[in-house]
Amino acid sequence: MTTTSNRTNAKTSKSQKLLGINDVAQKLDMTYHEARNFLVRVPVAKTGERGAHLYRLEDITKAREANAVEASNEAQPGTKEWHEVEKIRRQVEKLDVELEGMRGKVLDREDVRAGVMAICQEFAKHLDEQEAKLPPLVAGLTPTEAQPIIAQYNTKVRDALSKYAANY
Repeated sequence: MTTTSNRTNAKTSKSQKLLGINDVAQKLDMTYHEARNFLVRVPVAKTGERGAHLYRLEDITKAREANAVEASNEAQPGTKEWHEVEKIRRQVEKLDVELEGMRGKVLDREDVRAGVMAICQEFAKHLDEQEAKLPPLVAGLTPTEAQPIIAQYNTKVRDALSKYAANY
């Protein structure tokens, strides 16, 4: 007596759901690129028709749990990692203090502009004084001959300074 038994296919009772990158991104509420970077850790279950990698839901869940555990890792006090973290934290605090000091040294643009204008005005005042003082110092020329030359030179200098101040 032989009996025939009905064989059932194991795949028919429970089909495995395969997900692509877009599906994972949608289910995990992340961008396509974040999902792609996340799925590097997940083994590929199957390659789709056009070469797309498909992943099993179980593998994705395991990788997500492992990712959560890794994210919650903290260095235990007294360990080498803890000392390295503390060293970096101190360096960051030191750089923050230096940054605050640098911010104090930075001047407002209007203050700088006013200072440059004050220097230009002072320089122009000295040039005016030089028009009266230089002619006796110019050798080989009479004061009446030297004065127009000096005045022309001072005018050029004032024009250059005003152009510089206007562009500042």
